[in-house]
Amino acid sequence: MKLSEPVFWETGQERCWTEQIDALVHRYRQQGRSVGLSATPTPATRVPEQPMGIEDYLGRLAEDGLAEAACMHHPRCLGHMTSPLPVFMPQLSRLVTSFNQNLMKTESSGGLTALERNTLIMLHRTVFDLDEQSYHKMSTDSQSTPGLITSGGTLANLTAMWCARKRGFTDQGTWWRQLHEQGYTDAVILGSRLMHYSFDKAMDLLGLSSNALLKIDVDAHGAMRLDQLDIALATCRSQRRKVLAIVGIAGSTDFGSIDPLQELACRARTEGAHFHVDAAWGGPFLFSHTHAQLLAGIEQADTVTLDAHKQLLTPLGTGILLYRNSDLSRMLLSTAPYAVRSGSRDSGRFTLEGSRPANAIYLHAALHLIGGDGFGRYIDDSFERARALAHRIKARPDMELLQEPPTNLVVFRYLPRRFRHARAIRQDPEINTLNVRLHKLLRHSGTSFLSRTERVLPGQATPACVMLRAVMFNPLCRIEDIDPILDEVVACGRQLEEQGFEKEKSLEHVQNS
Repeated sequence: MKLSEPVFWETGQERCWTEQIDALVHRYRQQGRSVGLSATPTPATRVPEQPMGIEDYLGRLAEDGLAEAACMHHPRCLGHMTSPLPVFMPQLSRLVTSFNQNLMKTESSGGLTALERNTLIMLHRTVFDLDEQSYHKMSTDSQSTPGLITSGGTLANLTAMWCARKRGFTDQGTWWRQLHEQGYTDAVILGSRLMHYSFDKAMDLLGLSSNALLKIDVDAHGAMRLDQLDIALATCRSQRRKVLAIVGIAGSTDFGSIDPLQELACRARTEGAHFHVDAAWGGPFLFSHTHAQLLAGIEQADTVTLDAHKQLLTPLGTGILLYRNSDLSRMLLSTAPYAVRSGSRDSGRFTLEGSRPANAIYLHAALHLIGGDGFGRYIDDSFERARALAHRIKARPDMELLQEPPTNLVVFRYLPRRFRHARAIRQDPEINTLNVRLHKLLRHSGTSFLSRTERVLPGQATPACVMLRAVMFNPLCRIEDIDPILDEVVACGRQLEEQGFEKEKSLEHVQNS
């Protein structure tokens, strides 16, 4: 093989790959299950000395990595917050990969730097809706940015907390020395006990102790309790603990719940704290004329996280951080002599990441090819499916709806026979055990895909409850799919009960997954 062969493209060579990949995707989409069948691959532990052919490699790939892939295109694939992609996204992914542009610096991305900025401005207007003068400044001021596109919501949240710490302390000297000079003993960040685990990571990376992330209890709807927040803020004042940020959730990961954003914004202003809203899940509710009011107050946030690869239908790796005031982005500005130079238009000056792919194309395409009205209809339909699922669960004696869905996520569980007429015994560990094993059995033997979580239910005390979780955004799911999904859950539950689920029996392969 000549060294130039792998990187020298010819039309016929590319067509051969396209045909092979198309065939593999076709086989994947023909599966009648939402999760692929399990396989036992023989992993290679050495780099092959000689290159493999296309067919041999794709066979290896299918065996080693794709056998248990979730079938995102399946209408009963409701397990996680990623969704099936629009028909144009795989082709755009091919374009992004073929051009291989680096959005870190303008000289390696060309006009895509401006396209990324304009795309961020469109989303910024959706969230904050400022005046025309503000958006003219964002369009022309290359020394600040209205936002960032990151590899995901986690990195967006980390960047927001980094920004909060930078706002609390100048660049002169170490922050903990400045903390004591300001008369404080500690620095804290406050948010709901349902906040995303990325905030725990942020505390560690910022050099703040884990007990400086104060998690406030929630009400029966999963929203942060303002009375408990006020107590925590009063305690911080009395103990001279500096409040760096208050975090509001717009769509919690487990329940889809939303914090009282307007009230949180008011308290953040009073405390002089940064106000961040994690809207990685719920941000697209703003496109719905019916449900946008759920996010009232988000426009008062200093920073907002969105995840386009959730309800904006882009491929994975398209997180977003928006700054209400674009000047805030200058706090994180950094330069290098060989790239992202001072005074340049390079977007990499503002990002925690260095090199980044042109994922802005995905978002730009989705906003243009689906449009705000299209996203609004997707959101409205998902809420309707969530209400229908909740209604059907409540009508079944062998199931328990664990919370009225505040948005478009539904949590429930299967009830063993002996608990169906004694709902007061909600926290028996036997119910948890059965639902853990039921979920694993469903993955291996069913055609539906649900996820599982374990949380203390909103408004209740410990212990935690194991629950099945249905993410109802999948646009391919229809009302007619709901009863078959529930039928499969019940069938798995009955099978386990008949086998004696408290015993290991023949379920070792299920329990170990």
